[in-house]
Amino acid sequence: MSSAELYDAATAVIKKVCDRKKYIQETLIPRMDERRGRLRPLAREEIVKKLFSVDVPKPGEAVEIIGETVRAKRKLTPELALEIADIIYYTLQPNCPDFISNPKPFISGLGVDMGTAFAFCALKYETRLLQGDFANHKEVEKEIMARFLESLAVSEAKPQS
Repeated sequence: MSSAELYDAATAVIKKVCDRKKYIQETLIPRMDERRGRLRPLAREEIVKKLFSVDVPKPGEAVEIIGETVRAKRKLTPELALEIADIIYYTLQPNCPDFISNPKPFISGLGVDMGTAFAFCALKYETRLLQGDFANHKEVEKEIMARFLESLAVSEAKPQS
């Protein structure tokens, strides 16, 4: 599937889903678990590690997003949007601890509303489910997110009627 076809397929899903948060929780997360061969949802400890690990080879998503925020210089880049998608993905996991289950203050502090953050998550993981884990899957996800951000900028620039 070409990146244009992936973009069209993933955004078509996002456009028709009324409750993106519910879609992520009830559809995307279980489909990702199935794809990864998980028989049960991530445990609390795994979620905390996925978010806050300071391991050098693969830091947690909160650590990555801080670095990406600095690199983005307060601009919403595809890389930053993809990191926001990961934060949403892990905080919506069924076993997410209460103390990290509400990313709204953090996401809002980045200048992104929750509806957009849910769209980023749905787009990233829908794309991943459609394309699989090819060697270049991260580049494809970045390209898809860049197109999505461009479409948001265009729609925001249009005068309201």
